[in-house]
Amino acid sequence: MTHTWLRSIIWGSIVTAAVALLAYPALHNSYYHYGYHYGYFQLRELIILAIIYGVLVGPSHMILDVFTERGIYVKRNGKWVRYALAHFRYNDPLANGLAVLGGMLLLFTAFSAI
Repeated sequence: MTHTWLRSIIWGSIVTAAVALLAYPALHNSYYHYGYHYGYFQLRELIILAIIYGVLVGPSHMILDVFTERGIYVKRNGKWVRYALAHFRYNDPLANGLAVLGGMLLLFTAFSAI
């Protein structure tokens, strides 16, 4: 049962930590400019980012799944039950198109803030 909030955070953190460790050699490239040492990311910063992103990755996946027909699991009266908001099929073109547009809007918003 991976579609619970806590387990989604755990799995998101595991995957994000693995990707961060694999990407660390490429992100750690450093250079000298006029006698000063510059590095893109230090290991401590990468670990902090991996924790933050890991906490965000799992629940953001769960937000998408709550609109599908199978939904997510929530605990009610001591039992795990499925909960879904809209019951869309996984391959519904309208629902998937709206999710893609929403993601593009978030990316546009993030890049315009830089």
